[in-house]
Parts: sequence; structure tokens; C-alpha cells
Amino acid sequence: MTRFGLLSFTKIICMGVLAVGIVCPRPACAQFQANTYVPKEAESAALAAARDHLMQSVMALRKHISADKAASSLLPDIEIFLDAVDRNLAQDLFFSKQNFEQAFACLKEGEARAADLESGRRPWLHQTGVVVLGYRSKIDGSAQPYQMYVPPDYDFGSPTVHRLDLFLHGRGGNLNEINFIRSTGWVKGDFGTASPPNLALAPYGRGNNGWRYCGEIDVFEMPGAHKDQA
Repeated sequence: MTRFGLLSFTKIICMGVLAVGIVCPRPACAQFQANTYVPKEAESAALAAARDHLMQSVMALRKHISADKAASSLLPDIEIFLDAVDRNLAQDLFFSKQNFEQAFACLKEGEARAADLESGRRPWLHQTGVVVLGYRSKIDGSAQPYQMYVPPDYDFGSPTVHRLDLFLHGRGGNLNEINFIRSTGWVKGDFGTASPPNLALAPYGRGNNGWRYCGEIDVFEMPGAHKDQA
């Protein structure tokens, strides 16, 4: 092939790639089902007000515990509730009336944890069953949620090394941070109605990305997020 022919062929290929890029849907749009729940104006206003209240609580808490490294490391356990609601409001990612109502439950849990941490309490760190936790991503500094299953007979004071199973969720058209946080079945899914026999962890992994990119990094970083907390 001549040099001219090679350049022309390359140009055609590039034009073809551009054309494909124009007609293909954006990956973000393809992640979710088309139909979403459209809340009434009053509903959105009420949720936004509750979101803003938790935001103020987090800001005050961050200042209050700034000198306490251990307490500050637990801020993601609270921020996950705030960020989940904030993103859903900004991106209109509510998929049902129930999903919208779950947002209020998230904010309520965030407020409770903020009050506990401000008072020096950390009850969720000694909770058995399914516990929702957060970790600070080294990639972008965001707070990312994950679920941990803790057996009822787990000894929090024992230095014994325990087995940890990891569960990765599949793709779901109505998967968002809120229903991940509020649904307790993710980490127990492979056991049906039974509970895992040992510690188990289920990361959110940034939603539907096939456990690639940031979602893959989350899988490796999350297991050590609370290892230094008593």
C-alpha cells in the first residue's frame, strides 16, 4: 500500500470511529433503566432540606473531631449516606417511590451516626449482622459504601485472624447507592435465606462497571478500611 493509500485508509478508520462515537449512547446512560420516579416538588424540597441538615451536621462534626485521627477516619461511615442522597437528587436516579423514601432513611441513619461519633460513641463498629460501612477512596477522596456481615457469635475483642469472603454484585438497571445501602441481602445473596458462616464483605464498586476501573480498586482497598478500629 502506498503512503497516500495508508494515510487515506487511516483517515477513513478515524472518521468511522468518530461516527460510531456520535451514535453510541453514553456509558452512564446505558447503566440504568430508562424509567425513573419523578418526585413531587414538595417531596424533593423536603428531601433536599433533610440532605442539607445532614451536610451541616457533617461539617460541624468534621471540625469537632479534626484533632482525633481515629474518629476522623470514621467520617466515611457517615458521608456515604449524605453522598448517596446528594447524587441521586442531582442526577434524578430514583427508580421508584420506595427508592425515594429510602433516601430519608439514609439521612436518618447518617444523623444518628453523626450524633454518636460527636459524643465519642461508635456502636456500628460492634454490631453483628449486616452493617453498612464506608471507606475513603485513595483514587478521588470520595466516601464509598460497602456491606459487612458479622456473625452473631463474633468476638470483637479477640485478636484471632478470621476468614473473610468477598461477594461482588451483578448488574442491575435500578442499582444506585441508596438501594444498595438500604438492602441487606447483597452480602448474604449466595446463601439464600441462610447467613454466611463467617465474615463477608460486599462492596458497592461504583455501580455497574463490571468491577473494572475504580470499582476494581475499591475491591482491593475496602477490606482494610476499618482494620485499625476497635
